[in-house]
Amino acid sequence: MNAKIINACIFLSLIVTLTITAQQAQTYFPNDSGYVWNFKVTPLDTSNNPIDSLAYLRRDSFAVKLNYQSKFANLVLSKTGTNSSIGSTPYTDSSFLHFESTNGWSYLKIMPELDSIPFLDSIGLVGFIKSLQGWYSYYRFTQTINVQYTIFSKDTSITYSGTTYPLRFKLTGKRFNDQNIFIPAGTFLCKKFVTNQSINLLVQILPPPFPPAEVPLIQILDTSWIASGIWKVKTFIPTTKVDLSLIGMESFFIPGQITELMQHGPTDVRLISDLPIGFNLEQNYPNPFNPLTIINYQLPRADWVTLRVYDILGREIAILIDDWKEAGKHKIEWDGRKQSGGVYFYSLQIKTDSQTKKLVLLK
Repeated sequence: MNAKIINACIFLSLIVTLTITAQQAQTYFPNDSGYVWNFKVTPLDTSNNPIDSLAYLRRDSFAVKLNYQSKFANLVLSKTGTNSSIGSTPYTDSSFLHFESTNGWSYLKIMPELDSIPFLDSIGLVGFIKSLQGWYSYYRFTQTINVQYTIFSKDTSITYSGTTYPLRFKLTGKRFNDQNIFIPAGTFLCKKFVTNQSINLLVQILPPPFPPAEVPLIQILDTSWIASGIWKVKTFIPTTKVDLSLIGMESFFIPGQITELMQHGPTDVRLISDLPIGFNLEQNYPNPFNPLTIINYQLPRADWVTLRVYDILGREIAILIDDWKEAGKHKIEWDGRKQSGGVYFYSLQIKTDSQTKKLVLLK
């Protein structure tokens, strides 16, 4: 092999290496916790026109890096409000992001409110939807342009008015050409992704072994623009009309929205008034108790908190808290009605500390 060919191979190898390095998913997210994003969220009407009178603010905060459901994750907290109220509004939602090589993963959380929707339970969908919860590789930064990839695809069936319908729940993604966008926070060169959440009716048009055809019942498109070192700067979800006439149900609309970044950046601002000066787990009250008791604790800073109850043999019998909590004073009630009387221990753990106390349940 002559010198020119060797040099060309080395050059091409260097180009490939640099390209892969530049596409590492982690480079699209801020490095350090404390980063804050301020968004304007504008709902859309049934014709996808913005409803400015209903617009509101959303503030996201990169809280901490932690292990979550077997992956090293970035925890992002969210809250909504108005210009005058959002500063004092508590965070009410959370999302988890994981970056692995050239892919960005998101943890799909299923709303606990599903259990309170009788219609979903009546057609046998609650358990199936809960089974979809987990980590998925949404954003693939080296994916070939305009080539669809499957994030997940799972089949089930429902029975409605005496008829059984086979369904396929599917989430796909597609990367488009990089795009410059102009939003209130500035001009950004972005990676552009479109994900498609769909519920499809499976229809066997040709006999097996041919696969059934997918007839879309619901399709929700979500377009995201991702800027290097900042993460998402804009999303667009159009209003979706859901036509369920094929399975004898009424049609309805799922409202859409536009979300645009207004401000962003690291922040060291802390509201220090009235905050506890240390981590502390208080003695439960009343103690002894039957069957309810209150456990108070305080945090000097926001942290991931776990509160567990153990029996006298050290066996875990309850997890009362496993969530992100803001700095301040907190309390939680434990109902010991299902436990037998005796001595128990409750243990509060944060990232850097833990405390344990004893309580007595009388029966």
